[in-house]
Amino acid sequence: MENPVEKLAMEDGRYSPKAFMIVLEALHMGTPEKRHISGAELSHAVLELVRGLYGVSARMVLHEWGLKTTRDIGEVVFLLVNGGIMRAAPGDRIEDFDDLFDLSEQLEENYPWGSR
Repeated sequence: MENPVEKLAMEDGRYSPKAFMIVLEALHMGTPEKRHISGAELSHAVLELVRGLYGVSARMVLHEWGLKTTRDIGEVVFLLVNGGIMRAAPGDRIEDFDDLFDLSEQLEENYPWGSR
């Protein structure tokens, strides 16, 4: 049986299955008590998770997976919601992820020698 996350990623085609998995992992790490998490909270959780996992390579890794902006994180979230893998609160919108911060800049903040 095909993994539903991989199926979603392949059907959409914009993001690697790994992008979906990092968003889900960040969600679970950021909300162990199963509470609602905002777009900003989830975007920061993804940022911190990839920093910890990939260090100086985090920006390159996320770009390879298709995650270049916080809006991309939101796109993955709503693909997961529409696919029945995640749930959204009634007021949640994709626009909640628009221009929260410059993902590339934040990933390079601690590593100024990184390539742009």
